[in-house]
Amino acid sequence: MKKLFVAVLCFILPTVILRKIVVLWGWSMAPGSRIGFSFVWARVLCMRQGCRIGHFNFVRIESLDMQPTAYIGHLNYINGPLSLTMDENAGVGNQNRIFRGALVIRRKISQVKLGRYAKITARHSVECLADIVIGNYSTIAGSNTQIWTHGYYHYPVGLDRFRIDGGVNIGNNVYVGASCVISMGVTICDAVSIGSHSSVARSIVEPGLYVSQPLRHIAMTPESVMSRLDALPDGMSIERAYEKK
Repeated sequence: MKKLFVAVLCFILPTVILRKIVVLWGWSMAPGSRIGFSFVWARVLCMRQGCRIGHFNFVRIESLDMQPTAYIGHLNYINGPLSLTMDENAGVGNQNRIFRGALVIRRKISQVKLGRYAKITARHSVECLADIVIGNYSTIAGSNTQIWTHGYYHYPVGLDRFRIDGGVNIGNNVYVGASCVISMGVTICDAVSIGSHSSVARSIVEPGLYVSQPLRHIAMTPESVMSRLDALPDGMSIERAYEKK
């Protein structure tokens, strides 16, 4: 009930009044920071000088830490047990989805970090069951790129399957074109440009330009897949789950 009350206050009150009230909940809003007509709830919220959250956003997360002049635009959906940290001038544009499943699925708060001047532009989907880092001066450009931190391997027969989790780490000065898919467990080194409509299913360790590759067959079995993964400790997940090494 308290969460709903605070979120409603964020939506209806002018920032100059809201800034004086939120200290009651341990929030911090520096002079010059502002929240538009948005539903916002975080257990911990810290907005420094010049930070802004635009209109008609839905933000319901564990914590939001925004360094000076970081911003969240309009019509974004940011939801789930995750902590979002935004360095100086980092930005989330418009109509993006940053989300994850409930804690019962994976019992750990996800950490999502945007470095200095890092941008998620518009209409992208970022799923963060595991942690995600987008480095300094990196851009998820265009629209309709998807970042995934989990997937499933299905057995050839029957209902059996297991989940594969893996955080995504995007380095500094990386450009990701429109409509790309970045899979779980991928690390992209610094100074990489990825062409639009590319599928990034393995880590990139050398700087340069990368474009989409032809579809190819990879022979594998459930046992061979599991042999390359680490099982999550008991109690960490409600289902059989593995993590990329």
